[in-house]
Amino acid sequence: MAGLTSVRDWLQGRKTYLVCAAGILGIVIAWSAGEVDTLKAIIGILGALGGITLAAKGNREAAAVRETKSEVAKAMSRWDKDHLP
Repeated sequence: MAGLTSVRDWLQGRKTYLVCAAGILGIVIAWSAGEVDTLKAIIGILGALGGITLAAKGNREAAAVRETKSEVAKAMSRWDKDHLP
């Protein structure tokens, strides 16, 4: 069971990147096999890169929200100690 936990820990924050990388690999393979023309391959790769960009931005914003919530909770705790009997 410890192995499963370590895999989950390793995957934390990487799943989106792995899925996008697999998508890009699939697009490149389809393009090289002639199943997809160059323009569609480029559009697919740009779409996958856009997904990575959105995931990174979401992770940064979520971290900022968590930090802000923590700061607010600390400030409220200090205020309670100073102003409540």
